[in-house]
Amino acid sequence: MAARAKAQSVLETTRILEQTASDTSLPAAVRGAAATELAIAYENVWPSYATKSAQEDQSGPWKLATGRIVISDADHPLLNRTRAVELYELGAELGNETAQFRMGTLYASGALGVEQDQVKMALHYYFAAVGGSIHAQMALGFRHSIGLGVPRDCKTAVLYYELAANTAADQIERDGVGPLNERERLSLDQKSHSYTGRRAVRSEDEEIVDYYKHAAEKGDLAALVALGQIYFYGARGVERDHETAAMFFRRAAASGDPLAQATLGHMLVKGMAVERDLKAAYENFSAAAEAHSAAGKNGLGYMYLYGLHVKQDRSRATKLFDEAAEMGNAEALYNAGALFATGTGSSRRNYPMALNYFQVAVQKGHTLAMHKLAQMNLHGIGTPRQCENAMHLFKAVAERGEPVQLLSRAFVLWNSYDDIDSALHIYLVASELGYEVAQSNAAWLLDYGADIRGSVQRPGASSPVKQSPSAQQSPSATSGKVDDFFSAGSHGGVLPFPLSVIQDIIDIVDQFLRLKEPSNRSLDALRLYELAAEQENVDARLKIGDYYYYGLGVMDGPDFELAAFHYKLASKRRNAQAMFNLGFMHQHGIGLDRDFHLAKRYYDLAESADADAKIPVSLALSGLWMHRIYRAIVFGESSTNLPAVVSTLARWYAFLQGSPAPHHGASSASPDTAEVSASTSSSSSQQAAQNGETPAAPLSSQAFDALATLAEFEDDTVVAIVLSILLVIVLMLRSRDQQRRALHRRLRQAAAASVQHPHQD
Repeated sequence: MAARAKAQSVLETTRILEQTASDTSLPAAVRGAAATELAIAYENVWPSYATKSAQEDQSGPWKLATGRIVISDADHPLLNRTRAVELYELGAELGNETAQFRMGTLYASGALGVEQDQVKMALHYYFAAVGGSIHAQMALGFRHSIGLGVPRDCKTAVLYYELAANTAADQIERDGVGPLNERERLSLDQKSHSYTGRRAVRSEDEEIVDYYKHAAEKGDLAALVALGQIYFYGARGVERDHETAAMFFRRAAASGDPLAQATLGHMLVKGMAVERDLKAAYENFSAAAEAHSAAGKNGLGYMYLYGLHVKQDRSRATKLFDEAAEMGNAEALYNAGALFATGTGSSRRNYPMALNYFQVAVQKGHTLAMHKLAQMNLHGIGTPRQCENAMHLFKAVAERGEPVQLLSRAFVLWNSYDDIDSALHIYLVASELGYEVAQSNAAWLLDYGADIRGSVQRPGASSPVKQSPSAQQSPSATSGKVDDFFSAGSHGGVLPFPLSVIQDIIDIVDQFLRLKEPSNRSLDALRLYELAAEQENVDARLKIGDYYYYGLGVMDGPDFELAAFHYKLASKRRNAQAMFNLGFMHQHGIGLDRDFHLAKRYYDLAESADADAKIPVSLALSGLWMHRIYRAIVFGESSTNLPAVVSTLARWYAFLQGSPAPHHGASSASPDTAEVSASTSSSSSQQAAQNGETPAAPLSSQAFDALATLAEFEDDTVVAIVLSILLVIVLMLRSRDQQRRALHRRLRQAAAASVQHPHQD
């Protein structure tokens, strides 16, 4: 009943916001804020009161369905994205920067049924950025940095990124800690191919937290510190709670843990969820410093620098900062750099020294040091002006500000609430801000069944998932895929024994490294993969190659040359799958020149880049060897490093085709361009007999028909046939060898018996 009452109060709030937004007598700012708040509620793009309430009470008109709330009362829907778009448009017209930014993202991505419009997108972003939206500032900074829908200009990009970075830096300095920077990548392969398997990460986090709590109850010092950090930063699926964190740190500090003492001292100085107590902070910092804690020395230096509870002593503060910096403390490195940059504690400023300290702190991930270093690169302080460096540093700072919470929110929706639709739309928003992980995650969801315009299929449930090539629709014959020959349809159902064995081998290869068709032909996913690839995501680059290989999206068909281009870019980043794909394309002449030597080189590189590639590369090299044999026999190509019998088989085949025996050099002409009459071949045989040479024995008509039939198949088909024949031959030879050994064993036994019992005359 309590849940129902709460839901009814929410509906009442919704009515009030509707009335406020439509009341033209109210100021535009008030109406715009009301319309935007209501639009956010209707869009329902993060865990809301409705979900939690319905989980508590699913009776009456409320019911829980597929991870979100469905209201049977049609008059009061909590999820109405069509209405949300209308309200965003109203809020944008009334000058609300949040609504302007959201409409900009919709015009950019075409989500929620809004038609893509790059001009409207840019206008909405611009007005939102002028209104102070850090999200819009980041979006414009990213777009100007790569020239996406706007001119590419580093100076303009760094201008927007600096505004967003300043806001983020101010927030971190004010709060004493930045937002949790979690960047999870979505992948069914990392969890379970089942839809419910995505809760695995959540369950693991809960188990870890429960373990620490159980250990902490028994007085385990490490568990107390771990729980304090979990609640301090809001990690392991736990909401940030500084009050609870302080409680755990107090218990650990009382037991003498230096890390807990230093962290508690920091909270006491800043007054974070506790009453500010400089005396207690000094005592904790001192105790930690005596235990040789770098964080303790840095905190103590901070108090001496500003004279907090102690007499101000900048020289001593500088000494403490230096000692902590030598121990690798990022905060101390930043503080030491700041002293050199401002001239505090010394006679004059030393920008080169400040630059060095900031650079080391940046390597350790210190956000404020990134901000200072970006300013020095932008304005040429202690270093030449470098716009690109400044832009990337400001971007990194801005991405650690409040907007980074979008990533955590989207992952929680996908992983814990099974709300793929809402997760997709949040990732699309974060993609516009330039978050590479959001771009790849949004593309991943679209690639596996999500619909950017609203409807969605669940990966692992009803959505298409990766299948073996035989289960997919075959691409065009020009793709040269070996798998086409092994599809069940081409054999009327069941595969013969040798071919079924080979198909099983191919399936095993596909489990490791596969050149497969992505399941959803989405141009939106391709666009997002391209954005992620621009930011050095090698897996996204590989996906782009797959899209061009199979001709997905709105492209007219496969573009093997472009696919090879992207695979080469990915291979330069040591991507084993890209190397394997290039080997495959070189082997079969797909988009690249047929070159067995280069194919082998790429296969070998794939194995060296990834240990998991050993099995598929071994099989691929076997297939490559057989392919070379086939080409040498049928097309007279080089038989160097191949068994001598290959040359004999090549002469036989040339004889059957009525062609002269090929000369196995570096390259040979196709038999189609070297036709010779049967009489010429016959006279050549007679001449060989006159010279004392033994002419090749004529083949039977059945063998002739079999070899003639081979010419009608595609290259890859013949490779498979030859491979299966060799498999049968190997089995026959093995059986024959076993029979010979058994016969010899029986003969030896008989001989031994005759020695023991000689025959009587």
